[in-house]
Amino acid sequence: MTIRALTDSRMMEQLADFFPQTCTIQIATETKNSAADVILSWVDYPAHIDLACRITAAGGSENRRPNMSYSIDNFIVLLRDYYDTITNKMRVKNGSTYYNILLVEHDAQNEMTRLTVEIVK
Repeated sequence: MTIRALTDSRMMEQLADFFPQTCTIQIATETKNSAADVILSWVDYPAHIDLACRITAAGGSENRRPNMSYSIDNFIVLLRDYYDTITNKMRVKNGSTYYNILLVEHDAQNEMTRLTVEIVK
C-alpha cells in the first residue's frame, strides 16, 4: 500500500509570494573572558542562510521595574521548508534585527517550519 502526501510538493513553489522575506538562522559559540564570563559569538548556521520566510507580529508585553523597564515583542517566523535541525538555542537574523527562538514547530506534512520568537528591548 502506498501512502500519498496530503499536499503536492509543487505547492510551496506556488506560494513564493507568501514568503516575501529572507532570514538566516544563527548559532552561538561560547567562550570565556579573563573574568570567566561567558561570551556568545553568533555565526550563520550552514545551509540555513537567506531562507524564504514570513515574519508576523504576535503580541508582546512591557515590564516596568523601579530602576528599568523593558519590552518583549513576540513574532512568528514561518519558514517555507522543513528544518529539523533548528533549536531554541539558536536565533533568527532578518536584516539588522535579531530574534531569540522560543519554540520550533513543524507542520504535519514536514513541509514548513514555524518559529515563535522574541525581541527583548
